[in-house]
Amino acid sequence: MLLSAFLSDAPVSVRQRIGEVDDPGLAARLQSVVDDAVAAWPEVEVAPDDFVRYVSMRLQEDAPADNPWTGMHLGDLYLACGCAEGSPRALSVFERTHGGDMRRAAARVAGDEARGEDFQQVLREKLFVHGDTPPKIREYSGYGPLRGWLRIVARRTYIDLWRRQGRIREHAAEQDELAIVATSRDLELDFLEAGYRESLRAALAEAMAALSRKQRTILRYHFAHKLSVTEVGKIYRVHRSTAGRWISEARAFVVERTREGLVRRLGAGDRELDSVLRALESRLEITMSAMLRSPL
Repeated sequence: MLLSAFLSDAPVSVRQRIGEVDDPGLAARLQSVVDDAVAAWPEVEVAPDDFVRYVSMRLQEDAPADNPWTGMHLGDLYLACGCAEGSPRALSVFERTHGGDMRRAAARVAGDEARGEDFQQVLREKLFVHGDTPPKIREYSGYGPLRGWLRIVARRTYIDLWRRQGRIREHAAEQDELAIVATSRDLELDFLEAGYRESLRAALAEAMAALSRKQRTILRYHFAHKLSVTEVGKIYRVHRSTAGRWISEARAFVVERTREGLVRRLGAGDRELDSVLRALESRLEITMSAMLRSPL
């Protein structure tokens, strides 16, 4: 039974909520999910039970009971599932649909067409070949378009390749816009920021808009006006520890909302996205400070 297969690998919290609701229409909606995915990619053959398990394994802990797959790009996930299984048809469809994206991403990060062609092979192997680790395509969560996720993987893969080959400084010297970079860490930040700047700013703006007036003011005092925790506490007539907690909580709220916004825009899994956010954390505060200088 399709629903049983779906529930077998779903997070415990999701199974519990579904059990509490006992929705008789859930099985029919799940069947529609499968039918829509098959209609999107009729050439791809994935067993329905395998696909719904693949979806349920990627559900977020707080997924709603009525439609747990809300927010997921299920057509993209169906194609990814077929590729993860090594289906020749799925791989052929992927190449036809996303091959151009991979070539453009490879050329963009590698710097020239010849080097990009070599990198494409590395990227394909990372995505689809079973080796010491599972194929990277299995990490696509479905929360966001597959195309955006591929851009993230291309950039992270090329950075890893730089590290292994010790070519960070060589590549920086070859490209004028990167020649001023003094360290490999700085190059990674510039490289990542260039790829995600638009999505990061949009997600951050969305997160900032969700702040309360008080939270926004506190963050403005601390980050934009450079007031210390003690000085912020004096403004609100509270102990510095209380002011520090308010700042930390507001900042954590912004980071988490930004992460959620990037998930929707880029389709990255938690581990991949957290890696990007850690690399961009210092830049995020600079961008946030600039936004906080705008009027209330």
